[in-house]
Amino acid sequence: ISLRNSKHPHTTFTLNPEAKTYSEMKLDYVDDHEEEIPEDVAEATKVEKLGTEKILGYNCQHIRISCDGCATEFWLTEEVLDLDTFFQIQGQDSDVMSEMKSVMGKAGFKGFPLKMYDVESNTTSEVTAIQKKSLPASLFEVPADYKKSASFNDEGMNKVDEMMEDWEENMPEPDEETED
Repeated sequence: ISLRNSKHPHTTFTLNPEAKTYSEMKLDYVDDHEEEIPEDVAEATKVEKLGTEKILGYNCQHIRISCDGCATEFWLTEEVLDLDTFFQIQGQDSDVMSEMKSVMGKAGFKGFPLKMYDVESNTTSEVTAIQKKSLPASLFEVPADYKKSASFNDEGMNKVDEMMEDWEENMPEPDEETED
């Protein structure tokens, strides 16, 4: 079970109900390690409207955003939530997210994606049900009797950073010949 809330917009909490533990993933780590988007890539990003379709009875604009051989398709509707809400739910104010939001806005596309398809990985995410109702805030909080466990951010990312630094230091130069 993963949850996010407005009190901690840059953190995803992963709950383990059997062990009554939780871990935290700080999403600002992603921001700190993400590469800047070169201007030529941002300029080369293409947005195209593919048509309109209904998903769960909602009118959706079907669009594709492509750049540098990668493409993602979105089915957006303004009948549920808006695009800003979608990006808030993502929890990252990264350069990639900001650029995608900007490109979609400039092209006049708004709305919440009910379906997304990543062409490169052949992965689809789709909303399968929508219920409009109020929920108790406690559903989005870590239960008081849960204990914090080690998170990937705390230990795992430090190890990944160390491994990458070691690999970069020991990697032969491209022109160096290696002996067999």
